[in-house]
Amino acid sequence: ERVKMTFRLKLQGRFIFTTIIVLGIFVVINTFALMLIYEYQGSEMVGRVTSNSSRILFTQLKKRADSLAAYLAPALFNSLYSFNPQGAYELLQPVLELDEVIAVTVVDAQGNIFHDGQETIKDFGLPYKGEERMDEVVKKGSSYIRMTEDLMIVAQPIQVKGDLIGALFISFTLRELSADVDSMTTLINRINLESRKKAILVTVISTGLI
Repeated sequence: ERVKMTFRLKLQGRFIFTTIIVLGIFVVINTFALMLIYEYQGSEMVGRVTSNSSRILFTQLKKRADSLAAYLAPALFNSLYSFNPQGAYELLQPVLELDEVIAVTVVDAQGNIFHDGQETIKDFGLPYKGEERMDEVVKKGSSYIRMTEDLMIVAQPIQVKGDLIGALFISFTLRELSADVDSMTTLINRINLESRKKAILVTVISTGLI
């Protein structure tokens, strides 16, 4: 009888040990699978949110830039028409104080520099060579927005009732935009990491209880 009891205890011990091993393997596999799933879902979410954020911020900057140029260009008409650099300077100064604006140039109908927003106009009267598409604005009266890696350049004709006398060019930096997107991406990554940790922990505990 004692032998049977000992055998039964050994058998139960082996069964418990085997169960623990199997459960441990199951928990490890399940945890690893969850990590892969959360990693994929997290990366997908971060990519989607970052893309949406970039598009929204870019659209907002584009609207601000377009609105500013559309308002400023007609306001500069009198200063350019009456050859009043001081008047133009007073209009351009508040624009150059904006963090996102790095350059402003006003040209006449011949494409020569009338003002650059500085008190002393270094290149006054010289041909403006900053825009290859300048003729579209000063000759055709078209407006456009051109993108480079670091800049958004807005071109707006200076005209009133079809009287085209020059053009306005405003350069906006995209560095602030990139910094905003990077900050948002970092925050989303942190939130995603913490969420993944908690979800995996809860799942492991639940699996262990089962």
